[in-house]
Amino acid sequence: NLGTDTQNPNSSAVIDFTRSADTFTVETGGTPVTFAFRNEIIQAQAGLITLGLGDFVFLQGGFAFEKQSGVQVTATDGESVTTDVLSFGGSNINAFVGAGPFFIDSDSDGRIEAGEATNPDAIGLSIQNLSFGLAIFTEQTTIGTPPKYLALKATADRAALVGLEDVLTADVRNITVEVNQVLADPDATPDALDLSAAPFSVATGGAPIELAFSGERIAASAGLVTLAISDF
Repeated sequence: NLGTDTQNPNSSAVIDFTRSADTFTVETGGTPVTFAFRNEIIQAQAGLITLGLGDFVFLQGGFAFEKQSGVQVTATDGESVTTDVLSFGGSNINAFVGAGPFFIDSDSDGRIEAGEATNPDAIGLSIQNLSFGLAIFTEQTTIGTPPKYLALKATADRAALVGLEDVLTADVRNITVEVNQVLADPDATPDALDLSAAPFSVATGGAPIELAFSGERIAASAGLVTLAISDF
């Protein structure tokens, strides 16, 4: 949803279809498409992308990219801020780097799913069921360098080295990472966005991830961490 103003090239004004008296629908010859955009937006997403390089690199999951303008958010000092937002998300991502393959598509449906077998002879790094939502908010201002804010939430079932258990074990499960901060001086005010009253939704190619932090946050947790060097 884009607009062009020859009199004001810096304008981000676009059509707000939610305020239209009549719903704007495009006939397609099949299911019609209805426009419900409010702000300037560029978005692309896919429910399943599979990338591979021989048996050495494998990546599969849903992904989405989005660029919006004119998004209203609130900073931790209570000030309402108009921002441009760049967001990137992914869902149900399985990845492997090493001597594989590691993942086995047991039912041959083209999709790696929970419960399917893995190759016990593979050696490398695997990540299972990773989902994440990342958003960078840039304040719209004509004075100085615009403040930028970053919000991130990521979860994964497992990240582990596989095939090296006789020498090295590194296995982390039920992972959560959360970040909400200003991308500038850590002593800056405000220090982050307050998204608790109006969570920001990040498209992922699957279920969206809601960013709903109320203040500055940097946190990481794991339900189970196993580290070992041989029998030592």
